[in-house]
Amino acid sequence: MLVLIAVLLALIPAAAILYPFLFRRGLSSVFRDETSTYSELTRRWEAAIAGLKNTELEYVIGNLAEDDYRDLREQYMLEAANIMKAMELEDQQEEELLANVASEVKAVRERITGSSPEDDERTNDE
Repeated sequence: MLVLIAVLLALIPAAAILYPFLFRRGLSSVFRDETSTYSELTRRWEAAIAGLKNTELEYVIGNLAEDDYRDLREQYMLEAANIMKAMELEDQQEEELLANVASEVKAVRERITGSSPEDDERTNDE
C-alpha cells in the first residue's frame, strides 16, 4: 500500500509537468506571424510611445534641456502620426481586398448558378 501511494505521489507532479509538452492545443493562435506589417507597425507604435514617455521623464527629472526635449518630442510625435496613417492605409487596403473578394465570389456564383444573390432574395421574398 505504501508503495502504491509513493508511485501516485510521483506520477501526479510528473503528469503536471509533462502535460504542456504532450498537449499543445491553441499555441498557434497565441503566436501570430511576427513578420506581418501589422506586427511591425505595432512594434513601431509601442517604441514611439515608450520614447515619448522616456523623453517626458528625462525632461521632468532635469536630464534634458528644453530644446532637446522639444526636438525629441516632435520626432516621436511625427513617428506616431506616420504609424497611425500607415495603420489606416492598411485598414483601407484590407477593406478594398475584401470588397474585391466579395465581387469575385458574386461573379463566380452568377456563372455557376446563372443568377445573382439579389435574384435569389427577390424570389424568396415573393
